[in-house]
This record gives sequence, structure tokens and C-alpha cells, in this order.
Amino acid sequence: MGNEQEPNLQTLYKQVIEHLETRWEYYSLSLVEKMAAGSAAAAGMLTVAGFGMIVLFFLLMGFAFWLSERLGSNAAGFSLSGLMVIPIGALVFWWIRPFIRDMIINNTLNDEHFYKPRKNRQPGGTPPAED
Repeated sequence: MGNEQEPNLQTLYKQVIEHLETRWEYYSLSLVEKMAAGSAAAAGMLTVAGFGMIVLFFLLMGFAFWLSERLGSNAAGFSLSGLMVIPIGALVFWWIRPFIRDMIINNTLNDEHFYKPRKNRQPGGTPPAED
């Protein structure tokens, strides 16, 4: 009786190892896909943020020169326009932080494998019989 079960145990062992290797490859590919999507999104956001900062810089420089002429002092104009960066930065920080956090969480949790409803299966992996 022990000799009959040995081939079955070896077959089971091979199937378990094969299943584990397949799972490892699946999660590796899933991780690479998520990292690629995250990197692309981060690169896009950094590009947009860079252009936004350049535009903001030139707008504030123009405003600083205009304010300097109105106040009659370059130091006062540039100081006040520099102080305007603080509330603008705070607003951008408070607006963008939840957006990025939600995007990262949704990207991490949005995996079809975890949300597929599983059907009740009978032993042997066959689906249940329909009535």
C-alpha cells in the first residue's frame, strides 16, 4: 500500500511546486506591472509639476516687478510676492496629497485576482453540478 501512494505523493509534490512557481511568477509580473504604472504616473506628475512651477515662477517674478514699482521698493515687492508662495504651496499640498494617496492605494489594491468571486468547487477542482 505504501508503494502505491508514493507516485501519487510525488505527483502531488510536483503539482504543488509547479503551482507555487506559477504563483510566484504571477505576483512578480503583477508587481512589475504596478511599478511600471506607478513610475509612469509619477513621471507624468513630475513633468506637469515642473511646468507648473516654471509658470508660477515667471508669474510671481512679473508680479514682484509690478509690485516693486507700485511700492517704490524692490525689497518690499519681492518680499511680498515671495510670501505669496507660502499659501499657494500649502493649498497645493493639501489639495494634491489626498489625490496621490488615493491613487497609490487604488493602484495597489486594484487587482482583479483578489476581487473575483469564487464559485463553490467540489473536490478535484470540478465546478458544482447544475440542477
